[in-house]
Amino acid sequence: MSSVQYLFPFGMCRAHSRRIPHFSSKHPLKFLQYGAPEYAHEKCLLCEKKFKKLSNNYDRVYHCDVCNVTICEDYCMAKPPQVSVVSPTTHEHQLHLVPRLVNFICNACGTAGDRSPYFCLQCNFMIHRACIDLPLVININRHNHRISYTSLLGHGNWTCGVCHKKVDGFYGAYSCSKCPSYAVHARCATRKDVWDEVELEGTPEEEEIAPFEVVDENLIKHFIHGHNLRLNKDGKHESKFCEACASKINNDPFYGCEQCDFILHETCASLPRKIRHVVNPNECDANNQDVIRSH
Repeated sequence: MSSVQYLFPFGMCRAHSRRIPHFSSKHPLKFLQYGAPEYAHEKCLLCEKKFKKLSNNYDRVYHCDVCNVTICEDYCMAKPPQVSVVSPTTHEHQLHLVPRLVNFICNACGTAGDRSPYFCLQCNFMIHRACIDLPLVININRHNHRISYTSLLGHGNWTCGVCHKKVDGFYGAYSCSKCPSYAVHARCATRKDVWDEVELEGTPEEEEIAPFEVVDENLIKHFIHGHNLRLNKDGKHESKFCEACASKINNDPFYGCEQCDFILHETCASLPRKIRHVVNPNECDANNQDVIRSH
């Protein structure tokens, strides 16, 4: 983040103080070694961490018994959140932390929050703490092209390419410059099982290599076979199996080799050389027909 302000004005060691001032409350917070009192909220006001309240396992917290504010020790007190933030990734103006329980819809991801958003005084923009530094350009294992974060998709019938639920175009999301109808929820796109956690902003994209060269109108040279393949649409090889998908040709158009029995569905021959697969956030490279068949 390009601009940071911390409001943590202690001239003492936190570990040796029983009560300390904190921006989340008008009163000093008291250190509680054995967890928050029963009447307190069950989650940290700032990060939403749920406190342990087992008889032999407590989360150490800081608490104000006047404001009923509870802050986790291990995260939000050890590394206090920034009170003022400038992050061009998701918003052009300075954002300010509002440390209180408040229901809101995050403008960056379109999902609900119930505490401590960051707020823009100039344009009524609200955002989750976790959404402030969303990556700009990423690869996900549900789509073969890069996708980019946009603060507004606009009106349209958008469906998420990960969870397949509706995407509200009036909130932030990810889209594909090569596939105009493709969109992904910001939260879905940045899931650990979907994204490889690599920010690609400023990194040149690899040129996509075609799976075959066109020899003439009905003849191609495919990268997985040594001979030229001719397009056939007569359905005479309905009992043969495609070398790529291992399914019957049936009456589908196909490319066949005139020198051997190699045969490919027309659609399979056009598959990209590299794809992204749901089981792996990294790109899969079809170097031979066995790899292609496995996908």
